[in-house]
Amino acid sequence: MTTVKKRIMSLPPLSKALAGVTLVLGLGILGASPALALGLDQARSAGQVCEGADGLLKAVTPTPEVKALVDSTNSQRLRLYQEAARKEGVTLLEMQAVSGVKLRERHGSCR
Repeated sequence: MTTVKKRIMSLPPLSKALAGVTLVLGLGILGASPALALGLDQARSAGQVCEGADGLLKAVTPTPEVKALVDSTNSQRLRLYQEAARKEGVTLLEMQAVSGVKLRERHGSCR
């Protein structure tokens, strides 16, 4: 077991979740592809989407294109959150809450 993994495993569950989320966010794997990530950045800049407290993307302007982007992004995020929660021994809701804090710090929150 690596030193980093040993340190993470010795943390309390919510701290483990935070470490897992930080790793997921740091690797940049919350976007689907370069094209989708660009679309997400554009939608954020235009104020069409925002980050929810549950770690999921919210549509501010519910056009079909924005809804498709939100659905695709959230599907991927939920899959990643489930994997990370299982690996870190925390609930999905805990993983989502920690992710929501991180994403809102980085991108702002829904108003």
